[in-house]
Amino acid sequence: MKVLKILGGIIVVIALILLVTYFIIPSEAQMERTVVIEAPAEKIFPHVSSLKKMQDWSPWVGIDPNTEYTFEGPDVGVGAKMTWSSEDPNVGNGKQEIIEVVEFSKVNTKMEFEGFGGETHSAILLEPDGDGTKVTWTYESTDQNGIARFFMLGVDGMLGPSYEEGLGKLKSLVESMPDEEPEIMEVPMEESDSTEVQ
Repeated sequence: MKVLKILGGIIVVIALILLVTYFIIPSEAQMERTVVIEAPAEKIFPHVSSLKKMQDWSPWVGIDPNTEYTFEGPDVGVGAKMTWSSEDPNVGNGKQEIIEVVEFSKVNTKMEFEGFGGETHSAILLEPDGDGTKVTWTYESTDQNGIARFFMLGVDGMLGPSYEEGLGKLKSLVESMPDEEPEIMEVPMEESDSTEVQ
């Protein structure tokens, strides 16, 4: 009986610590990673304004070869949508949609992850840097509740390495391409009214 009382006391203490921690930790998180690519923004832009082309340098593609991807809407720009489904917990299920584009300088996407609520956005920002371009990849999540709130504590450590890997792949991809006239694309740039992938 004494052992059971001790174990019960330990469980109560742990529960109280978790409860207090839950209300102390923030319900939002931000992080970003940056790389300088020796190429003009016009050469990089096609690879960050298309969800299909993002697959060429995404750090998560390849983790689970059985991941199912579905693309909807335009190939590039605002309204482009992607859903993915995987049994691998490192990939999971989710949706992504491009909601804002500023040509050659910004691509903003909205993401939904199964099991997580709140608002999650990711942006890619392009800025001139000497003869190259500084590429900043951002992550912002707000209004998280439940178990997802604990994720906010370690978002930099968990996502940071993947962001660095992805930017490294993008840099290698773009810098290995021959110097040609930039691809001319008609990129929808108005903010999308859609809030969910159908």
